[in-house]
Amino acid sequence: MFEIGQRYEIVTIEEGEEGHSVYTVKEVDLPLLKVVNGVGHEYIFNTHSPSFVSANRSDPNFVREPSIYDTLLPPSRAIGDDGWPKDS
Repeated sequence: MFEIGQRYEIVTIEEGEEGHSVYTVKEVDLPLLKVVNGVGHEYIFNTHSPSFVSANRSDPNFVREPSIYDTLLPPSRAIGDDGWPKDS
């Protein structure tokens, strides 16, 4: 279902609010899914949780808009032209 290295738009619901974010899959140990967001923060989702709504593969040409949070990255995690962290 999930492929390591692929980007997915993950939809969750928390306290009645729906959230949409794009993550890159780092590890799959179903029902757990370890992902990283565009600024290098790692998260673990339980895909069996009621708060996990859906995950759809993201458009590979998707380029996210720069964010104020990009400035919070240490210099070693600089953002590339595609909006994702550069590899060290």
